[in-house]
Amino acid sequence: MTTAKRILIVDDDAQVRTLLRNVLEKHGYAVRHASEGAEAARLMQAEVPDLVVTDIFMPEADGFEVLATIKRLHPDMPVIVVSGSQITPNVDFLHLAGRLGAHSVLHKPFRPQELIHAVEQALDGASASE
Repeated sequence: MTTAKRILIVDDDAQVRTLLRNVLEKHGYAVRHASEGAEAARLMQAEVPDLVVTDIFMPEADGFEVLATIKRLHPDMPVIVVSGSQITPNVDFLHLAGRLGAHSVLHKPFRPQELIHAVEQALDGASASE
């Protein structure tokens, strides 16, 4: 029997967390979620996920901090960064997230199939390197 891959969602928007959780669970993934970075860190200490999906802009620890912490503690763990915000026209935050180690980036709003495709690609890449 195959164990479902574990995904941690980190987003301060409850509606986004619920939507992402529903899409991922419908595709057979085991999902936990956190509303900010410190909560995500606590959840990851209790159970290390196979993949993290994080928003960039959150009030406490932002997605860049979440990404940096994951890459420091679990360098091979794939992270998908999502965002609908662009605070300044001079900085492409999703591109920056990719340069900082995100496996892939998605601009909100995105279609559920785009998320599933990014998750499958990230997990396939993680499995190949194990």
